[in-house]
Amino acid sequence: MISLNHVSYEIDGKEILHDVSFTINSGEKIGIVGPNGAGKTTLLKLIDGDLVPTSGEIVRTKEEIGMLPQDLREWLDHSVYGFIEEVTRVKGAREQFDGQYVKLEHDSSEHTLLLYADALERYDKFEVVLFGANLEKTLRRAGIASIDVDKEIGNFSGGQRTRIALAAVFASHYDIVLLDEPTNNLDEKGVVVLEKFIKGSNAAFLIVSHDRRFLRNVTSRIIEIMGGDQGIRQYSLGYDEYVEARERARQATFDRYEQYEKETART
Repeated sequence: MISLNHVSYEIDGKEILHDVSFTINSGEKIGIVGPNGAGKTTLLKLIDGDLVPTSGEIVRTKEEIGMLPQDLREWLDHSVYGFIEEVTRVKGAREQFDGQYVKLEHDSSEHTLLLYADALERYDKFEVVLFGANLEKTLRRAGIASIDVDKEIGNFSGGQRTRIALAAVFASHYDIVLLDEPTNNLDEKGVVVLEKFIKGSNAAFLIVSHDRRFLRNVTSRIIEIMGGDQGIRQYSLGYDEYVEARERARQATFDRYEQYEKETART
């Protein structure tokens, strides 16, 4: 479980997120919506630990959190194998385990044993030994089973890169998966495969998306980021129910405004 407690974030004196509080529970599928520039991607980066809140706190337990990139322009010089190994943290888990294993040969103190046990736990969780076999399965699931995983991503077409990013999602073993516009550039078949994966996964997902149909099919809760100092609104509802609830709230606000105008005219 991850808890955000009164989290705010600003850049150069401009507040991007204001007083955000919510909890991500095990296995939840949460959609993040809001206007462009409201801070949706910033929120994901805060949860992932890439950014630090200006105020408030994010309480994490032992859950493994991962933000999987959909835009691979920063990864063009990586091989497919290297890219997926790194963004799923298989590489990090392997290096951590190897380092602790070597230390244990020379130091069997309680502290070293605890570090080794933690490294072994992550090694098993990310299925480091099975990475090669799992990679084949995920590439097949993403519809690119025949690609050369030793080739650099820059050598592939835009459509193939989109499928490589999709394969990374399938290969991950995170407890909480963060996705930013995952259906961009995906064809209908790819979207359906991703929907099926998310719905069948035990992981929690936090998904920024403008794709209404996608959100309708995979989420059971919506968080709307209002932007600036307006904070967020939470809807413990599916996407369709969220739209209806939002419209009711807007209509109620309009009705109150009309009533105010009428009362002002009368007095």
